[in-house]
Amino acid sequence: MTAPAMTLGIPAEPGQPVTGMCWLWCGGTAVPVWWAGHVRIGAAAAGLWACQGCLQHLARMVRAADDAAERARRLAT
Repeated sequence: MTAPAMTLGIPAEPGQPVTGMCWLWCGGTAVPVWWAGHVRIGAAAAGLWACQGCLQHLARMVRAADDAAERARRLAT
């Protein structure tokens, strides 16, 4: 199976995986990865690609942070 054609690092079919390296925790290579957005550190910028497992882990972290922020807002009122 071949990966979808890519243009400027973004899959030709949005939301579809391409075969590549996971930039998050697992560091998997030649795995299905999805576009997760841009990362900028100082003047350097790159596209962020992540596998399904790492994206799920990131989503859990974001939800937990949002839940904690919501609890703090409720306590402050």
